[in-house]
Amino acid sequence: MRALGPYLVESLYERLFPEGAQTLPEEAKRACFITIRAQVIREGDFHPNVLLFIRRFLAETKINTQSIPDISIQEALKILPAEVHPLILETLLTICAINGHASKQEKKLLEDLRIHCGAPPCLDRLDQYLRFVIYGELLPKAVTPKEFIKPNQPS
Repeated sequence: MRALGPYLVESLYERLFPEGAQTLPEEAKRACFITIRAQVIREGDFHPNVLLFIRRFLAETKINTQSIPDISIQEALKILPAEVHPLILETLLTICAINGHASKQEKKLLEDLRIHCGAPPCLDRLDQYLRFVIYGELLPKAVTPKEFIKPNQPS
């Protein structure tokens, strides 16, 4: 997986942010960063491909990470606007796929997030993302931020 890392990360990143992460509203950028950071800390598993993903995200968004509270995904749901909650779910799905696995705890968190967001079942989609990462199978239909978050309008 490491040899294919840049391709995998690029494919999943483009799937999650087809217009680029820089077009997201600030709260959506914060939601993504909180999700990535919380996932890495919670799992204690920092795959090199996740580092590639984070580097690109931070380079594109230029967010001030020092100003973002160090909180769990569940805590983020309480303080971030409801319209970014589906993006938290999609970001977590993507990070699990980039890691190449999802633990029982991650699957439970994904299901809890799915229910919270009123989203359709996502574990099948996670399996498809994992099959893309592990076996090179085709990616499933994307559920992207543009379906639930309006990008920043150029000034």
